Amino acid sequence: MPQQFAFTSHPSSRTGSWVGSEVLLPPLPAGGAAPGVRPVTGRRRDSAAEVTSANKMAASRLEKNFLRLLVTCEAMAAEKRSDKDWRLEKFVGALQEMLIELKKHISKPAPELLNEYTRKVEFMKGLLEAEKLPNPAEKALANQFLAPGRTPTTGKERTSATKTVHLKTQARYTGEMRSELLSLAERILVSGREKNN
Repeated sequence: MPQQFAFTSHPSSRTGSWVGSEVLLPPLPAGGAAPGVRPVTGRRRDSAAEVTSANKMAASRLEKNFLRLLVTCEAMAAEKRSDKDWRLEKFVGALQEMLIELKKHISKPAPELLNEYTRKVEFMKGLLEAEKLPNPAEKALANQFLAPGRTPTTGKERTSATKTVHLKTQARYTGEMRSELLSLAERILVSGREKNN
């Protein structure tokens, strides 16, 4: 009779994480089934609990991917980018699609959490639209009307990353306005001196 093996998992003594190993099973009795164990016949059917568990796992995987991408977008938005950098716009588009999927999912996150996710995605979208405006004054004005997220995206943050991004972009647009005004004032002074000479 061939030997039978079963796969078990147990905590590793070195790392504390779970590891798997094969275990040699004792030979089966003559009837072919172990006492008290019903033999498996036909196709295996998933129970309702297993299906629900799979849906929760899929939602949590989708939510984890959404949060990873959101953190990446927040980090990219905090830094000054070149006009040719198209990645943030594509990432925000992907965030919108993932958010729609999260809202449709059977085991979606709590409504408060979905509202916060929506708020952060809308903020990122508004930030991109503000960057496309022609002058710093319009950018600064549009930036003032954006509403950043209220809660931190990850546990490592003290304040919301979108709030930090909001403050950084506001400071950047204010600096651009200041330099534009100073260059305008300098041109006026130069043209006034040329008229007097």
